[in-house]
Order: sequence, then structure tokens, then C-alpha cells
Amino acid sequence: MAEVRKIQKTGGSTYIVSLPKKWIVRQKLSKGASLLLSENGDGSLSVRIGKQNPKTLSETEIFAGPNVERHLLEKYLLGYDIVKVSDGKESLEKRKKELKNTLRFLLGYEIMEEASNRIVIHNLLNPSEISISKSVRRMYTIVSVMHKDIIKSLKTGSKTLLKDVAQRDEEVNRLYFLVVRQIRKVLETPSLMDHEKISAPDCIDYRLVARFIEQMGDSLQSIAESLLTLKKLPRQKQVLNYMENSYEMHQMASRGFFKKKELFALEAISLGKNIKYDKISESKDLAPIIHNLIKLNDYTQDLADIVRTEYISE
Repeated sequence: MAEVRKIQKTGGSTYIVSLPKKWIVRQKLSKGASLLLSENGDGSLSVRIGKQNPKTLSETEIFAGPNVERHLLEKYLLGYDIVKVSDGKESLEKRKKELKNTLRFLLGYEIMEEASNRIVIHNLLNPSEISISKSVRRMYTIVSVMHKDIIKSLKTGSKTLLKDVAQRDEEVNRLYFLVVRQIRKVLETPSLMDHEKISAPDCIDYRLVARFIEQMGDSLQSIAESLLTLKKLPRQKQVLNYMENSYEMHQMASRGFFKKKELFALEAISLGKNIKYDKISESKDLAPIIHNLIKLNDYTQDLADIVRTEYISE
């Protein structure tokens, strides 16, 4: 239950408010303890214990075995700064190639010490220098380029650009893992939330949107791979139209999210309803392409739905 406390003035220019004694005792605070005050978006104040931006390194250890790569990814997403990998059920030497391949997807993680039976990995990224919003925007920019490259390939009949799509999807995955890690760091460290000017509900939205964008990238990669297996790229006008309409759809949905405008999201949803896949010829070669296009539009619909539920058009 909220308590009413009156503001008092002392020393001519200093305003003070007393703190509840029960809270002081419960938090084991005493005279001279540091409190961190921050203003919230609604004008209210948050009071937290401790000094601003404490620099503590979290450390953990994992052991070589069948799931060591998955465990390494797990520790990264949980926000650990130092991961020690040692011999376990298997020799670490047998798993180094797989571990180093996994590290390609974990931005900031670098091997600082290496021996035959031990690897020490450190995170070299400063959380306060990483922006969640910028990382998510970068994810979408890459996905947008992937989609445009597929459209260009269909228009020109050249497969050259398709070969770059898979590489770009790897970059999307790296950024996705970074966003998940950073969101957890921000939620655990309120000073980072203040620094980035982001709220806990914002973090939830960014987490969902990052996942949708990552899935969009996977769908585009699958489309590119399917096209590469064909002797000739499909010349049907419907396929190109589907790709162009799908691109316009997620452009509108993403614009709605980043600009916080419901109107764009509603337009994306409307575009999605007008895409009819039953007009295309029933070709087995085109089936996986259409399947992934439908998935791509479903993820775009999910993105638009977040905007529609979170923001009110101005």
C-alpha cells in the first residue's frame, strides 16, 4: 500500500523526503548507503540500492561433451562474461572445431586463453555501448536487403545475388543472439535501462520483434536456397508479384513498429489479406518457395499485430 510522504525543505534550497523505516531495515541499509534515483517516462521516480554502473563480471564453466555447443550458446544468452570450457565426457580437443564455429555467431565472445584441455572465453562488448533498438533495426535492414536481392534475381534471371542471402542470414542470427543477451542484461541492470531510455515493456516488444525478424530471415534464406536448386529461375509473373507484395508488407509493418504508428501496421495487414496464393500454377519446384513466402507473411502479420496492440495512431 502506498504511503503519503510530504516534501520538506531544508537549507534554503534542498528538498527532502523521508524513507520508510521498515524498508530501510528490510534492505539492511544504514547512514551513508548509496541510493540511485532515476526519473521514469511518466514522471515518477525509482529508488534503487547501490552505485551506478557497477562493473561485475559473471563467470561460469562448461565441460566438453555432445551438447557443449548448445551450452555455450545458453551461457551467452544468459549474459555470462567469462566462460571456461574444460575436458568432460569428451576431450575438449575433439570439440574445438565445433566450439569455434559456434563462436562465429556470438558477437563479443573471444577466446582469450587456449590449451589442449581448456579454453577461456571472454565477452569484449560493453553492455552500455550496445543499443537494443539499433541492433533490431540493423537486423531488419539486413533482412530487407536479402528480400530485395531475391527480387532482383527473379527480375534478371541471375543467381549471383542469391548466394549472398545465406551469408546475410548468418549476420541476422548473430544480431538476434546479441539482442536476446542484451535484453537480459538490461532487465537485470536498471542503470542500463536508464542509459538506453527503454522500459521493461519495451524490452518484451523488442524481444518478440527480434524473433519475428530472425524468422523472416530464415524464410528468405530457404527461398534463396530453393531458387538456387532450379535450373532456371521461375519467370511466372505471379511469383515476382508475391515477392514484391510480401516485401511491401513487411516494410509497412516494420515502419509501424519503429515509428510507433498503428496506421502503417494496419496497411501491412490489409496488404497481407490481398495476397492470394491460389492463382499460381501447381508446380512441385515452386511449392517450397510459396510455403516459405506464406511463413514470411505470417511473421510479418505477427509483427504488425504487436504494433496494433501497443500503439495508437496519431
